[in-house]
Amino acid sequence: MARQIFIDTANIEDIKFWKERGICDGITTNQKLFLTEKGVDFKRTIQQMCNFTKVPVSVELTGHESIEKMIKEAKMYAAWNKYIVIKVPMTPDGMGLTVLRKLKKLGIKTNATLMMSFEQMVLAIISGATYASIFYNRSKDAGYDPDEIIKRTRVFIDVGSYKSQIITGSIRDIRDVGNAFAAGSDIVTTPPKILDLMLKEEMTIKTMEEFDAAWEVFKKN
Repeated sequence: MARQIFIDTANIEDIKFWKERGICDGITTNQKLFLTEKGVDFKRTIQQMCNFTKVPVSVELTGHESIEKMIKEAKMYAAWNKYIVIKVPMTPDGMGLTVLRKLKKLGIKTNATLMMSFEQMVLAIISGATYASIFYNRSKDAGYDPDEIIKRTRVFIDVGSYKSQIITGSIRDIRDVGNAFAAGSDIVTTPPKILDLMLKEEMTIKTMEEFDAAWEVFKKN
């Protein structure tokens, strides 16, 4: 299966920029990302993302007081646009697992989120998550080896013939992207600033300047 890059942002202009360059196989959002986009209308922004990109857009559930409330909120978001994927948190009481199963039966795509360990990934995959998201650096902060988690999850999915796709998020460095793909992640979701850094390799820029200068000299000969 082809590897994909999702963009982790709530900024429409960043999405447009990268979509025009062909780098936007999906979008992931969360409450913290929207907090940085002051004054935007939540529903309108999500719908703009869907209509402009026509790729999966993950929208996170904001409450987890009860299974019923989570399902109700998920149905509301799913009705906004066919490209919406519901981000279901890995709640410590297990309600998230029930929500994953119920949403699958309703035909609503899900992204199991806030996972830090291989064992959490296993639970989400068995529960039928469309996507299972490992938080690369946050899991590292918690003392785990995210590369090993991705490798083990890849084997678990392949051997068990599960349909879930691995998303790697919590990206802080360009090397995280390569490491996640090398470990077997289907998708890496990354902030726009990381994509910028992936482009701006110093030696590439230096070499380009040398070639441009050489061409100018050549034209004068």
